[in-house]
Amino acid sequence: ITPPPPPPGVNPTGYAGFHLPTAFSPNDDSKNDFLQYYVGYDVVSFELQIYDRWGNQVFRTETNGEFWDGYYQGGLVNSGIYTYILTVVLTDTGETKKTGNITVIR
Repeated sequence: ITPPPPPPGVNPTGYAGFHLPTAFSPNDDSKNDFLQYYVGYDVVSFELQIYDRWGNQVFRTETNGEFWDGYYQGGLVNSGIYTYILTVVLTDTGETKKTGNITVIR
């Protein structure tokens, strides 16, 4: 499965920082089926980790362009709230860690 391109008007190299949506719906309706994050021009490196409520890591990446499709161990995850830990190294401010939630809607 190949994720769709960024929405019209979004240029992944034309802005700074790291953008991570707070929800997506992996239900094969061709709308928000992937958790698509956007890496800005000033990001040197990043690591995104996503965990379920039991502490299982359901997704991890350090690769720009790799999106989460909502699958874990061969099956779609349940609807609910998942926690993320994002570590980003920016050219001007160095390393930053951020935590938050992502809602999976099915």
